[in-house]
Amino acid sequence: ETCIGCQSCVEACPYQAVGAGVRTYLEAEPEFLVGFPVGNSEAPTHVKNTVEKCNLCYQRISEGDLPACVEGCPTLAMTFGDLNDPESDISKLIAERECEQLLVDAGTGPCMYYLK
Repeated sequence: ETCIGCQSCVEACPYQAVGAGVRTYLEAEPEFLVGFPVGNSEAPTHVKNTVEKCNLCYQRISEGDLPACVEGCPTLAMTFGDLNDPESDISKLIAERECEQLLVDAGTGPCMYYLK
């Protein structure tokens, strides 16, 4: 709500530098293929000349749904879950496979794991 579109956060974000691209500058008003917005009414409104950051669809998670990118991935390449629950699918995947996190040494506390 207070973003002025200066993009300083994009420049300062350590994840942008490694190609993760978690912040996006919106140059124009969003265009909807059907002429009006669709989806979750609790989702943040996209605003022209501001920067957005992925919030893992907190509005969907709070309702017990998956983030839209996870639910919509046709190849099931993304998994989402509770890292504190050793019985969750994501915890089992991390335990079974070799994985990597970006910028752990930077103290950013990443919660994304890239499975190899």
